[in-house]
Amino acid sequence: WEYCCSYPAATSLRKGIMALALDRAELEGQRISRAGYIGPVTSLHFLTDSTSILLAGCGPFVRSFVVASGRRAFADVEALPGSRVHGFYSVGSVDGAERVVVWGQKFLSILDVPTANDSKQQIRVVLPSVCLEDWVFDVILVKGKQLENAVDAELYEQYKNEGMFAVGFAHNYVGMFDTKFQSCFCRSFSTDRSLLYSFSFLHDDNGVDGQLAAASGTIYSHVVVWRPFLKSAESENGKEVVADSKLTGHEGVIFKVRWSDGADEIISVSDDRTLRLWRREESRKENEGEERASPFSFRCAGIFVGHSARLWDGVRCGDVLVSASEDCTCRVWSRQTHLTETAINKRGTEVSKLLAHTGKGVRSIAVKGSVMASGGDDGQIKLWDVLEEVERAKLAGNSPNGEGETSIAHHTFAIPSLPVDLAELAMKGEAKRGGRAGKNKKKRDKKKKRDGEM
Repeated sequence: WEYCCSYPAATSLRKGIMALALDRAELEGQRISRAGYIGPVTSLHFLTDSTSILLAGCGPFVRSFVVASGRRAFADVEALPGSRVHGFYSVGSVDGAERVVVWGQKFLSILDVPTANDSKQQIRVVLPSVCLEDWVFDVILVKGKQLENAVDAELYEQYKNEGMFAVGFAHNYVGMFDTKFQSCFCRSFSTDRSLLYSFSFLHDDNGVDGQLAAASGTIYSHVVVWRPFLKSAESENGKEVVADSKLTGHEGVIFKVRWSDGADEIISVSDDRTLRLWRREESRKENEGEERASPFSFRCAGIFVGHSARLWDGVRCGDVLVSASEDCTCRVWSRQTHLTETAINKRGTEVSKLLAHTGKGVRSIAVKGSVMASGGDDGQIKLWDVLEEVERAKLAGNSPNGEGETSIAHHTFAIPSLPVDLAELAMKGEAKRGGRAGKNKKKRDKKKKRDGEM
């Protein structure tokens, strides 16, 4: 402090301040402006009430696109400042717009997205970003019998008309979120307290016998199927619930789990490079006149092998399954598998291989009818007609595409649209968005120089 107050230091400080003032005056008309976030597409969602609008999560931003043309539908919205969008959930229609819940990491926000592509309308933030107690993996609006089973009588009377949001958290528990107080009440924990990388509610108004149902993908290679808030002999108040099923077989972290075909199927994808299909077993009797203790059980119906890197997402599209992988491809699989106890007979058949994104993996996929959108780490979104791919594979003799054969994407659009080809930069390793290729190349060049090769 004494040195800073000395005369030479004070003089230098004054000169520095004057130089900064001059620089600011000179650059007044050349301010550096933010052009847009460039990064992976971590989540995709087709609006339920509109077949023409696609939402994309890119960093903290929600971006909207017209499906037919790929152009922007509305202005970008920074829904989760300082976070990254990982999921969407459509609640329903409100005054000509679709209410959508957006979440990522520990944050949650609610938006109203116009269903008509009108330049005069814009996405409206209904609930600004709220920080919750744990990482959020799924959200669902709970009403009726499911809400009555989840909360006490007083809360049920208060919210029975508008409902409450159930939130699935990373430590395998569910909390009822109140938008007014912006906090969670009435938590229900699974007895399997494994850390999760994925969580999925059964999106059915009736649930399972009027009860919420959930599938949890753990870091310990198994999927937990359970009914939050279920009151039973083991848990009279529903605060700690015993799992109905524990699905084992994967050999890596479960990165995504989804319900398919109502409550009868579950899709899981893993670090072990496989997609697995689980089908619900019929309730059977263990002894004469005695019902099995847990009728909500599943068994593996198909193992789908073919990707060369870990899988990030998987979804059902009509009569086929689609998986998205870090190996830059999406693969289409037949759901018809031989339901025997021998694992080799459960191997699913690859119908088609979509060489989706360049240089980096496919991070997310979404389906609307036969149209599938894929979002990649290369900052691009591609649209595919899955049924067309299936028909093309049939004409080719039910064989997957060749190693160099590229399936046709009906639309491709970068986020944002820039004159620079981001995919090409990613391939060359010049993009500094988390890639290591550029740094590794510099190290190799230095080594060659030292060895006298350059």
